[in-house]
Amino acid sequence: MYTNSYTVFYTVVEQALERAKIYLKDFALSEDFLVEIQEVFGDRFDAVRLEELRQQWASGNFEDLTLFEVRSDAELGGATHLKSP
Repeated sequence: MYTNSYTVFYTVVEQALERAKIYLKDFALSEDFLVEIQEVFGDRFDAVRLEELRQQWASGNFEDLTLFEVRSDAELGGATHLKSP
């Protein structure tokens, strides 16, 4: 039973990740990319790094996306999320 639940969960996460990549690529190629970034972050971002990411996403390169792990409630000890440095 655990294996089946894990397989279903993994499949859902993989599908979501693929959809996110499509969204990021479309966003990077959009004419409003910088306008939308500025609406969210103002001028508080590294323009050079942002352009690097935009070019990567536009070409379908998502190697710089942060990896994440799913942990159980017991492992988190009541926390809702953890961030790695």
